Amino acid sequence: MAQEYLFILEALESLGEDEFKRFKFCLPIIGLEHNSHIPLDKIQEADRISTVQLLREFCGREGTNVAIKTLEQSNLRNSAFGLQQKIASEHNQIIIRKIRKDYRQKYMETMIEEYQMIQDKNSRLGESILLTKRYIPPLIIKKHRWQEDEQHQIVAGGNKDLEDLNQREKLEYISIGTDRFFEPNEHGLIPSTVVLQGPSSIGKTITLQKIMLDWASGNIYEKFDYIFYLNCKEMKLIQTETSLANLLLSNCQDLKIPVSEILANPENLLLLIDGFDELRFSLDYLNSKMCSDPHEKTSISCIFNGLLRKTLLNKSHLLITSWSMAVEKLKCYLVTPCSFEILGFSPKGRETYFSNFFEDGQQAKQAYTFVQANEMVYSMCFAPIVCWSICTVLQQQYESGQPLDENLTTNTSLFVFFVTGMLNHCSCKQTSQKNLQCLSTLAEEGMRKQMNLFEEEQIKKHNLDVDNILALFLNENQYQEGTVTRRTFSFVHFTFQEFFAALFFVLEEKPQIRESGTDQGPNVIKLLKDNQEGTDGFLVATVRFLFGLLNGDTISYIQRSLSCKVDSQIKAILMKWVMVSATQNPPLKEQKLVELLHCLFETQDVEFVKAAMEHFTEITLSSLSLTVADCRALAFCINFSCKKHSLNLHDCQLGYQQLDVLVLGIANCLDIRITGKLEESAVKLLCEALKHPDCELQSLTLNDAGLTDECAMDLCYVLSEKQMLTELYLIGNFFTDKSVPSITYLIENCKRLRIISLYNSQLTSDGINKLICLERRIRKSGRRLIIIV
Repeated sequence: MAQEYLFILEALESLGEDEFKRFKFCLPIIGLEHNSHIPLDKIQEADRISTVQLLREFCGREGTNVAIKTLEQSNLRNSAFGLQQKIASEHNQIIIRKIRKDYRQKYMETMIEEYQMIQDKNSRLGESILLTKRYIPPLIIKKHRWQEDEQHQIVAGGNKDLEDLNQREKLEYISIGTDRFFEPNEHGLIPSTVVLQGPSSIGKTITLQKIMLDWASGNIYEKFDYIFYLNCKEMKLIQTETSLANLLLSNCQDLKIPVSEILANPENLLLLIDGFDELRFSLDYLNSKMCSDPHEKTSISCIFNGLLRKTLLNKSHLLITSWSMAVEKLKCYLVTPCSFEILGFSPKGRETYFSNFFEDGQQAKQAYTFVQANEMVYSMCFAPIVCWSICTVLQQQYESGQPLDENLTTNTSLFVFFVTGMLNHCSCKQTSQKNLQCLSTLAEEGMRKQMNLFEEEQIKKHNLDVDNILALFLNENQYQEGTVTRRTFSFVHFTFQEFFAALFFVLEEKPQIRESGTDQGPNVIKLLKDNQEGTDGFLVATVRFLFGLLNGDTISYIQRSLSCKVDSQIKAILMKWVMVSATQNPPLKEQKLVELLHCLFETQDVEFVKAAMEHFTEITLSSLSLTVADCRALAFCINFSCKKHSLNLHDCQLGYQQLDVLVLGIANCLDIRITGKLEESAVKLLCEALKHPDCELQSLTLNDAGLTDECAMDLCYVLSEKQMLTELYLIGNFFTDKSVPSITYLIENCKRLRIISLYNSQLTSDGINKLICLERRIRKSGRRLIIIV
């Protein structure tokens, strides 16, 4: 109403003095007709502003009608018509704004309904759970530079950059909430494009779903009038031409959303683009046409090229998720993006996940304590997919009344237990066997053809029990193309496809649908060769699972649980491949050697590992960021070798946790060479390992390790008992003259010690002279000794 009186004032200000006097003369008369008594004495003295105030005071809501009729009665019909038009236009705008508000409110209510519930990966048809029950805020950090991370971090047993759980606890305090993605940067600029990167199944999709739910609930991003979710996996399947407007309308098919008006104000629009990496075969940076009209019908590639490069809705905001390995390609498309990295769960987040998963609080606490005690399994729990898998396995144990299984030592054992449990949970053994065979054949075909999305025809070709098995291991997606509905399928996580593909090679009986025949020997050899020659890590996890599936206990469990026969010839093929890899010239690249050690670790077969390690004499790794999982595999292989080994770790960044597991194999080494900084606590662990009665150490190198006098005392005391020790290299450490007595004690007690190097330490001339005198005295006794200072 206030706006209407402003319009009246504008109309009065446009009148001449005589016209204004006529208006004031007629105003009380018209007012009386509308039951409004405006005092004559006040009207006579009123100026234009005072007249409007009198109208408002004495006429209220009727003021505009009184003003219009008064203008007409005063023979000022043009002014009356103009005022009437302005007021009508304002009324229309109010109605339009209300309609827009109603549209937006209805859209938000629809989004709440759509995103508040999700389906668990193993839920039955119709079962769903609150998103807030499954969503745990992940660790998210600002990415200050573009990086590529490894594709198979989950299978490797932990995030390579964040293996230290203490570091994750520290990161929890600086983790960025999803409500802060579009905050001003250090220069005060608000980003229009944000990239959220991370490995597969780290929680990117559910994070976007939570953003949708929070926005629709009015909790975050109130500055955006609309947020739309675009799933790249679905978009890639659209083969007919379409427009961005139609894509957005597909998000709200049952609503009459004013899409043209929404697109007319792109600065108030946020688009969530989920899974850029899914478009890797659709986008072409050099050749693709870029769309600029949101209503133009064109290809999906053109639409996304336009969005990413800001030729389409250039003032809109984008939040894009992508695998870390696809980020380098994404750089080519974006204009000044802001990048964040999602790191999965913090230790506190893992505990919360377990607490939310189990309805019984006591079971939740027991399950979390059990998993926390298993360091390897717990280290994998930064990934939501791993937390879900483990919780599902343990829940099955609770439901069966059995104690929690303590044999989940490898990824293979975890997946075997989970898969067999779920198959038997939904069907009889005969059906489970058939489904297992069909899933493995489908997965192998996908790995062979490098695909992870399957058409409905492929599912039918592999004779999968659609009603039963899809809800367990496959996601189903439906897409509308005109009047035709397309169905496609993918494994709930790529790791499951890798696992089932490995199963294909070990199962003796298979459906007769494999194009290249059933002789597994050549197939396995080709798999191993492709993996060794490949650089993208595509087959790494499949090969690890293949080794793990040949563990004797695992074979027995599969055969007993699912009545499946395992091909016994595969084990011999793998052993021959290990032998050739170990003795090839040139030697295996260091990263490939680590992969081989992981494969041996997955077997948990002591005899197999003993036979394999016969072909290794020295293990040398340089400048690698070894994870706890890497060190565990290395220690396992060395520990169960029949022969003593030389271990050379040059600048491999070993922390306490790495050495904590690595020391399990150190007792079986004749020669240990570690170059690079060591924590003092890690040195104490090393000393404890060297005390092992089976340790026959002959040579030890700890160069540039940052060893202090206290470390020297501990180390010399332990080494003084090693009568096989002949060489000791401690170059570039922080030894002062305080270390001389400990070093002297070591030299006098280790009768076979021939060389000790303390070069580039912090010894004074006095300390050096004492060691030189010691060397001369020992030489006079007839013992060969060289002290390098």
